[in-house]
Amino acid sequence: MAFCDTGLTDCRRSCVDEQSDNRNCGACGASCTDGATCASGKCTCPTAGQAYCNGACVDVASDHEHCGACGTACAANATCTGGECVTVCAVGLNACGASCYDLSSTKEHCGLCDQVCEGNLLCESGRCVCPPGLTDCGGTCADLTTVRANCGACTKSCPSNESCVAGNCR
Repeated sequence: MAFCDTGLTDCRRSCVDEQSDNRNCGACGASCTDGATCASGKCTCPTAGQAYCNGACVDVASDHEHCGACGTACAANATCTGGECVTVCAVGLNACGASCYDLSSTKEHCGLCDQVCEGNLLCESGRCVCPPGLTDCGGTCADLTTVRANCGACTKSCPSNESCVAGNCR
């Protein structure tokens, strides 16, 4: 056992400065590799924009397994661009979050990400529309042949004693 001066640590009977020793960086036996040097007890890479991750200097702006920071991996359908995971979609699909959608026909992402076609509306050509046989009456899909409040036309209401039959009040 070595008796070391203040600021030095006994690593295998040798006094070392864990703040700057490349073979004992931050702790005994913790070596800096891949061209990294020990600074303030941490392995530091020689190139700007690199981080020391799992014993290697990596470019965190483009590394798929260390995107933006060590250990931040991108999903399989994403790439690391500028330190951010960016979803990559097939032709005709758009990224909404981490998934890809056809914005022309997806009810939950109709025309734009997170634009939802409510109720019984369908997504066609990127617009929320009523299903066949129903008419959009101010945001509500109505059957103009049977609904008393929209009999034959939107807002054409049948009197309380009549029903809507084939689009006519009777």
